[in-house]
Amino acid sequence: MTTDTSTQLDGAAVADKDWRSLVWGACMLATPAYDPIADAARIIEPGDWYMPAHETVWTAITRLHGQSQPTGLPMVVAELTKSGDLARIGGRIALSQMVDACVDTPARF
Repeated sequence: MTTDTSTQLDGAAVADKDWRSLVWGACMLATPAYDPIADAARIIEPGDWYMPAHETVWTAITRLHGQSQPTGLPMVVAELTKSGDLARIGGRIALSQMVDACVDTPARF
């Protein structure tokens, strides 16, 4: 198993799979009572993501959040389709693989 340990501390792009998975997992499970998106958006800046597709998904999540829309997978798929970005990130299969990585990564407290 390989791990990439790039961090945001030195201004490098964030490439840590566990970090990305934890953020996406939390944001896709957001509810009115549990909404980590605003906190994450204060920390994450454009260009922080290691892969352009990851940043595209994050942009869709934050755009939905800014419109007070749910940020679960169906809404993210719809937002990426509407913006024309779903095909650009590799389609539904690639997005599903990204989301599966959220489920496969155990939370570390």
